[in-house]
Amino acid sequence: MNAAELLKRYADGERNFNNEKLHGVRLAGADLRDANFRGAILTDADLSRANLSNAVFREANLSGAMLGGANLQAAILITANLISANLIEANLEGAGLRGVISSEANLHRANLRHANLGESNFSGANFDDANLTDAVLNRAKLVEVSFARANLTNANLTNALMTGCNLQKANLTNAILTGVNLQDANLREADLSHANLINASLPKADLSYAKLRGANLSWASLQNAILVEANFYRVNLHWANLTRADLTRANLLNADMERLTMRDAILTGAMMPDGTIHE
Repeated sequence: MNAAELLKRYADGERNFNNEKLHGVRLAGADLRDANFRGAILTDADLSRANLSNAVFREANLSGAMLGGANLQAAILITANLISANLIEANLEGAGLRGVISSEANLHRANLRHANLGESNFSGANFDDANLTDAVLNRAKLVEVSFARANLTNANLTNALMTGCNLQKANLTNAILTGVNLQDANLREADLSHANLINASLPKADLSYAKLRGANLSWASLQNAILVEANFYRVNLHWANLTRADLTRANLLNADMERLTMRDAILTGAMMPDGTIHE
């Protein structure tokens, strides 16, 4: 089916385009709201700036598709293939992306507020400057994903695999990060205030200058982590492991360090829980 035929059928009231073969179809700017593309082949299709709100793309193949600036609000993309898709500045607010395979996709400045990305695979994707407020990413595979300056306020990242991620200057205020794996991640200048990091794995992670005020890091693993000038004010560090961590000039004022392991940690110039400065 070509673009002209699809648009005519849509204009005539048809909404069901299940399993259609639409490779490379050009539908930039088209109004296809509420359309059903379940199982359709849309590889390398041009849907940039299209209105696809409430559309269904469940199990569809959208690899390499151009969706920049598209309106996918409340769209259903469960288990779709979005590998290498272009979703720059796309509106995916409230969209269902559970189980999506979207490695190497570009979601720079995309709106994903309240979107469900649970158990998806976005490894190698770009979420720089994206809005993921209240998004669900539990058990997602996010290896080496870039979230630089992204807004992840209140996001649920429970048990997500985020090794090697770039979260520099990201906002993770009140985020749920229980059991997350952030080994080797870059969290420089990130805001993790009041975040839940119980049992999180952060060995060799870089949290230099990060804000962790009021966060819960009980049972967290921070071996060899870089925590230079990080703010741990009133942080819960019960049973956390900071073996060989670098806490140079870190702020630990009023932090709860009961049962904390700090063997061979560097504390030069750090402010301790009682307000004293470690030599």
